[in-house]
Amino acid sequence: MASCSPPPGTPRKGIPGRYLPGAFGTGIFLGGIVLFVVLGVPALTDNRLTAQLIWAVLVAILVVLALKEVLDRLHEHGYQLPSIAIHLLGQVVAWSALAGVRGIMVAFLLSIMVFAVVRLFLEGNKAAPKNWLRDTSMGGFLLAWIPLMAAFTTVLMGFQSAERGIKGNLILITFIVTVVCSDIGGYTFGVLWVKHPLAPKLSPKKTREG
Repeated sequence: MASCSPPPGTPRKGIPGRYLPGAFGTGIFLGGIVLFVVLGVPALTDNRLTAQLIWAVLVAILVVLALKEVLDRLHEHGYQLPSIAIHLLGQVVAWSALAGVRGIMVAFLLSIMVFAVVRLFLEGNKAAPKNWLRDTSMGGFLLAWIPLMAAFTTVLMGFQSAERGIKGNLILITFIVTVVCSDIGGYTFGVLWVKHPLAPKLSPKKTREG
């Protein structure tokens, strides 16, 4: 994912935690792709499965990028999370959406169990595992936070109410717009009324007001 960090020497006064030109560029690029897939593809084809598959491909790519970014930060703080296992299991959960909600839940629970075993033997079968509970809990959180949530968006893309004529892609775009507005609102309040840090050690720039 494109970095939103400012170039070396760029003044950061009044910019809490992100570099606006990079953030805007990334947002416009990714937002354009998302809008095309969510609104453009269903307009071009009446086949819901086709639209769902195209969205699933986009989701799979975004899951990889999001997991990589979070894993990089966690590794910097000493977490021992096997990246390959996380990425593979994340893809299993993301693609399980094509089997419906039951498929997602089965894939997610199995992924948690597999990750727990992989982390258990990460340092070999002779050495006692260190920080196993901490790392396994974090791995489970990552799988729930990113690929599990992403999988439900794929289910929404294939949803259509026969009685009310509500299309899943419209529900999905409403969800996306809500998240974007929440993020922009939090950022704006954080810039205008920066007073109380929310979690200084985890994210120094985030404030209670934001």
